[in-house]
Amino acid sequence: MKITKLFFKKFASIVAGTAMVAVLATPANMPVAFAAEDSNESIELEAIYNEGLFDSYEEAVAATKEIDAENIAADKKEGYLNDAGEVVDIPKYTNATQATDFIRKCMVERRSSIQFQLKSSATNKSAASKEVKNLIYGAFNETPNSYEGDYLKWHFAGYSGSVYYLRQRTSNGYAFTGYNEYRINMKYLSSQYREAKVTKKIESLMKTSFKDWNKHTDYYNTLQAYNWICDNFAYDYSTTNEDHSAAGGFLYGKTVCQGYATGMYRLLKEMAVPVRMVSSKVHGWNIVKIGGKYYNVDATWGDTINNKNNKNDAAFRKSFFLRTDKNITFMDKGENVGSHTRYNANGWDCSSSSYYKQHPMATADYVAPSNYKNTISTPNVGIEYKTQIQTYGWEKTYRKNGATSGTQGKAKRLETIKIRLTNKGNLDLGIEYKTHIQSYGWETKWARDDQQSGTVRQSKRLEAIMIRLYGSDAAMYDVYYRVHAQTYGWLGWAKNGECAGTAGQSKRLEGIQIKIVKKGAGAPAGTQGYSYIDYGKTSQENDAFSGMINYKTHVQTYGWQNYVSDGSLSGTYGESKRLEAIRIYLGEFGVSGSVQYRTHVQKYGWMPWKNEGSLSGTSNESKRLEAIEIRLTGDVSKQYDVYYRVHAQTYGWLGWAKNGQTAGTAKLSKRLEGIQIVLVKKNAGPPTVSTAKSFIKGR
Repeated sequence: MKITKLFFKKFASIVAGTAMVAVLATPANMPVAFAAEDSNESIELEAIYNEGLFDSYEEAVAATKEIDAENIAADKKEGYLNDAGEVVDIPKYTNATQATDFIRKCMVERRSSIQFQLKSSATNKSAASKEVKNLIYGAFNETPNSYEGDYLKWHFAGYSGSVYYLRQRTSNGYAFTGYNEYRINMKYLSSQYREAKVTKKIESLMKTSFKDWNKHTDYYNTLQAYNWICDNFAYDYSTTNEDHSAAGGFLYGKTVCQGYATGMYRLLKEMAVPVRMVSSKVHGWNIVKIGGKYYNVDATWGDTINNKNNKNDAAFRKSFFLRTDKNITFMDKGENVGSHTRYNANGWDCSSSSYYKQHPMATADYVAPSNYKNTISTPNVGIEYKTQIQTYGWEKTYRKNGATSGTQGKAKRLETIKIRLTNKGNLDLGIEYKTHIQSYGWETKWARDDQQSGTVRQSKRLEAIMIRLYGSDAAMYDVYYRVHAQTYGWLGWAKNGECAGTAGQSKRLEGIQIKIVKKGAGAPAGTQGYSYIDYGKTSQENDAFSGMINYKTHVQTYGWQNYVSDGSLSGTYGESKRLEAIRIYLGEFGVSGSVQYRTHVQKYGWMPWKNEGSLSGTSNESKRLEAIEIRLTGDVSKQYDVYYRVHAQTYGWLGWAKNGQTAGTAKLSKRLEGIQIVLVKKNAGPPTVSTAKSFIKGR
């Protein structure tokens, strides 16, 4: 069997990066984070690339470019992501876990630039380079999410950047503040735009080609995914500009082995099948866990060799499906000897003894049982939780499976929480969680399995929470949770590690509901996409596309705030500051269409309708916004309603308006001070129940 070298050309784009290092000398009267650029002394280091895959760093960078006009046009839109020219608050972290979580979030969103400050002891080039590399590599750790872990790792192409040691003037000169500022430029094999389309495609597949997957065995789901990939992907034999991403296969039907393997990874993770991606020096494929052991699955060879050599489809597919290391390596012949011999490229660990210990391989090929098409029943795991409540102390009993822990309407803060799973049987499954605490911020470590998260006897309120599952069986389930927050009431459902609560507003959590459901069962009744209310005044985002709907306001005295999204608060409250202008964008979430809006401005009245991204209001005129109308256009208007409400002078929060209705006041000379905007599935109703009017008109 002869397979050309072209088959393996430029297999993967894993490029390690090493940061440039500079010393930041800070004038005494200037905040450390915004020191003058001309005070930097920069030492540039050579960018590193994987010599086994590319001939130069430039070639590695070139491999990340989009390959067709549609994506080039989309990337031009992405060029507005960072809002060049506007001040961005740089997030500041006290530990590596926080920084790694932030990097992972940015990489999932395919941000080209990542900037943050980190408390650090790395004060030389070697230590700083090692630190930033560990942070980035740590972002690739496995999670239950199909778009993270190995999928994220193998869509990452490389990075370059700089490290600034933040110093401040003292009586003896300059002293290190204890913080480094990292500025990292990232390269990826697919864009945010393409990944949004991939997610939409997979959501559709789970409802069609893989309908009822949660009723079938891991073997049957693996077979279905393998056949689907082989039927719908084709190997990209281009001599230039091969598409290395899963997006190439899902969206355009062509990719290389890296795309085949990450495509399999994405599908199987969605169906809760334990899966990893492994590689040799020239090739990548998957290992899949069935019945406690891992087996090799290579959709590239199962499909591409067949197409290239016109062999029998069934026979060749079987040759590369659920094989042992020995038997799949036996298929490597001629020029391709060693194609399935694992290799730790640039530190990607897939052949070490520790990796094999964590992923024990089968010693015999998998033999499908005669009843492999039979449906199965995933165990019904339960969840219990209880909270410590202001004045009342610990609840006497645990609440279960969606029941409310805490209080409503009593203005009592939650101070501590414990969560545990029940009915796990032999599942490798656990629960972990951490809270945002008054004065302290986010906890640095996750509490696990009935440990306490929060404080005891300190009278500190919980303000937000994140909850996620862990263990090899975590992908079989989703954990959903929502909180009752001061002022806002019940927020929408968050899931699998997302934030729930508020930020930067000193609002207490008063109640919580938590449910664990089988993967794919969907969210409990209630709004999603409205679980975490960030605050534009303190937001660390400046991304116009990170949420489903994204917006920022120009505020009296403060100027433009950073972007917030999906029901978060833009503006202020309790400071008597007027809104003067607004910009709104829809995110890239796989539905076409746009958003339009107009504002009622002091003295001018209603302004013309503005298209997505345009300024509505005034600039440098000190004119207040008094009302606003927002509407959707295109396909998004058929699938979603846009809800919005405003915080108006004298009246506070008004009720929710939707789909072009007026929110605010008229003929009362009242300023808008804050706004929330959220997309809700068509006809699902407002995010929260309110009896207040959305619009108040004077005589």
